[in-house]
Amino acid sequence: MGKLVWFISKSKGASIVYGDPTDRGDKQVVSFSGVRIIGGGGYASVKPLGIYEIDKQKTTFKPVYDLNFLVLILSILTFGLKLINKNSKER
Repeated sequence: MGKLVWFISKSKGASIVYGDPTDRGDKQVVSFSGVRIIGGGGYASVKPLGIYEIDKQKTTFKPVYDLNFLVLILSILTFGLKLINKNSKER
């Protein structure tokens, strides 16, 4: 956490922070998060964005999915389909 605070304090417009590489078998995993600073540095919001898995053949990006956002999108789609179905039955 000390590295994160140092990084944010040295770069006011920081938007992405990378974690230290971690060995997982024959792979290295690097996490990264989005950082938003509100006010004069009084509040920082950190949101996990994903990880990179690095092995000898390739580097793979694996995003972190925001469950609340997915539920919102599915709700909007379901409501939209219901409206379309209702309108087509009235004709």
